[in-house]
Amino acid sequence: MSVEIRRMTREDVPEVGRIGVEAFNELMARHNRPPLYPNPQVGPLAATAYLSIDPEHSLVATEQGKVVGSVFYRRRGDTVSVGPATVAPAAQGRGVGSRLFQRVIDDEPQARSMRIMQDSLNLPSFELLVRIGYSLGEEVAMFTLPEGSREERDGDAAVRAARAEDLPEILEMDRRRFGSDRRRDFEFLRRFGKILTIHGEGRLQGYLAQMPTPGRTMLGPGGAESSQALQRLIRGAVGETLGELSLVLPARSQEGVKALLGLGFRLVGLSNLMYRGHWQPPAGAYAYSLFPESH
Repeated sequence: MSVEIRRMTREDVPEVGRIGVEAFNELMARHNRPPLYPNPQVGPLAATAYLSIDPEHSLVATEQGKVVGSVFYRRRGDTVSVGPATVAPAAQGRGVGSRLFQRVIDDEPQARSMRIMQDSLNLPSFELLVRIGYSLGEEVAMFTLPEGSREERDGDAAVRAARAEDLPEILEMDRRRFGSDRRRDFEFLRRFGKILTIHGEGRLQGYLAQMPTPGRTMLGPGGAESSQALQRLIRGAVGETLGELSLVLPARSQEGVKALLGLGFRLVGLSNLMYRGHWQPPAGAYAYSLFPESH
């Protein structure tokens, strides 16, 4: 069957959301893992949010008029972050994913860097990304702090919610680390979530975003001058949220991983940060973004 790629519309959202939940949960089930999205409402809500942030960069694949896959991507300066990208399980293996990824490449010929977070369990997607020019940047680890796993801790006076006047400094620190201009994402996060900051010696020393979703709060993106500063931000987020927390760190950060385990976080998955074009590891301590997916 012929695959067509077109811009997503609001009428596509329910099916795009359903396919996203089905595809990720089916991947987990094949590897005897718990569902990534136990709450099916997350799919349509995420699709709605991505479509509202970047409507011009939300695509669907159709076969005979029926939606069978989708990809969202975001251009931030000269960096393009790709994902999430999903294909209905019944339509996998027919080149749908390849067509979606190639359309993004064709639509963004001036991009200096393309980046995507690829689940390590999904071997076919790794092979596909390598074939179309992606390389492995680094392995990342996803952690979850279960609901109720908290210990009483004293507050940290240096950690507070970001104010409007903090945004330029946050954006500059983020740009230096990740090499992309994520103003649109941080404005979204300030509006619908929260950004924690840590200050010392008269300057910003780190930041960490919080994004509440049904069933969990997602932490990231985040960056700090030191691992200790990032850990203080994470402890601040743990202290003020009651439900489940999720966070993604570079797996090679031994100090950061040990600190999370000490707080009660559990390792729930490994992924690969893959890139096409230019990429270099961010400086200092950092956490990747779970929502919106911009790297």
